[in-house]
Amino acid sequence: MVSTLTARLLAVSHDSVTQGLMTYCGVLGGIAMVVYLGHHPSTYVMAVSAAVTCTLVTATLGTLLGPFGLKAFTGPFCLVSLVMVLGAPSFERVWHGTPESAVTPPPRRPPW
Repeated sequence: MVSTLTARLLAVSHDSVTQGLMTYCGVLGGIAMVVYLGHHPSTYVMAVSAAVTCTLVTATLGTLLGPFGLKAFTGPFCLVSLVMVLGAPSFERVWHGTPESAVTPPPRRPPW
């Protein structure tokens, strides 16, 4: 919903919005935030931010790649999610400490 609203506010072509080209990456970005950063109030703010940013990047890449006959597909999702997931834990004021990841690594074994 956030991605669609952002696309409408940016006056993106009606065909791109109805085909789902502007919303797909935003939905994937929101899912990635919850999966990798866990359930935290700041995670949901990050999910909304990811949806808006994915729409902006999708529209930008669509304009840049249009003359070459190329589409952005999931490139904006990959770019935005990578930056946000890697950068989010470093914001101490937002997280009040590093968030626990929903994906837990296996326990370390002693080297001996």
